[in-house]
Amino acid sequence: MTDYSCITDTILAAHFTPVDRGAPTVVVVHTTESPYNSGLAVSNWFAGKQAPQASAHVVVDNKHVIRCVPDANIAWAAPGANKQGLSVEVCGYAKWGPNDWNDDTLGNAAAIVSAWLAAWGIPAVRLGAQELLAGQSGICGHVDVSKAWKKSTHTDPGAGWPWDRFMQML
Repeated sequence: MTDYSCITDTILAAHFTPVDRGAPTVVVVHTTESPYNSGLAVSNWFAGKQAPQASAHVVVDNKHVIRCVPDANIAWAAPGANKQGLSVEVCGYAKWGPNDWNDDTLGNAAAIVSAWLAAWGIPAVRLGAQELLAGQSGICGHVDVSKAWKKSTHTDPGAGWPWDRFMQML
């Protein structure tokens, strides 16, 4: 049994594809790029009447891990990897350096990613664009999906995302 006790709230996004897409094979890390720096605010934005044509499975900040799309469904998060991906939006900016990321926020992101790895048998390995195109399983950033399928120009979680620190937390 997978431990999803790290999830603190559920606020369903307005836009996602409610189909059982089978077992996900990739975890995609995003940054919210939101001035609110609040998982609740971003989740409510995904759920609101003015919601963008976007969503994520989970949004995290330093206090919350918020479910927005059920794992079995397709979030509208990273074109090219939506069908096989689970997406986590981490409150922060792609422009941040490694020292801008606090351990509470990274820890919450690592908690849900660890639960996903256990639930779906996804290996805790970092993937780049080539590995994604080859159909490998693991963890990547939205930037890697953008480079692989060229369906978006997103660069998050950014060059300053502390991948080594994050991967050690898993």
